[in-house]
Amino acid sequence: YLGYVKARADLLGLPAEAALLPFVESGYRQVRGRGPRGWWQLVEGTGRQYGLAVDRRRDERLDPVRATGAALKMLAELQRRYDGNFRLALIAYNRGPLNLD
Repeated sequence: YLGYVKARADLLGLPAEAALLPFVESGYRQVRGRGPRGWWQLVEGTGRQYGLAVDRRRDERLDPVRATGAALKMLAELQRRYDGNFRLALIAYNRGPLNLD
């Protein structure tokens, strides 16, 4: 999966390190349960904000392709918000973007 995520990150202008985030967040395992879920450990609201279906029937945070697209889109937006500083984008991803401003 690492190669897939790296290729998607490259398309968005993100550094290769972006592909390591799911390893840090979940070990590339589908984390289930309450709260953050999937490879990327997205909370429900963030998943919905970035176009994922999160309801009683479906939870696309557990879909590796859809969740990767959403998480990388979020990272790219955060990187732009912080003038290209990927380190700040990662901190905002982890803490929540409103907690960093």
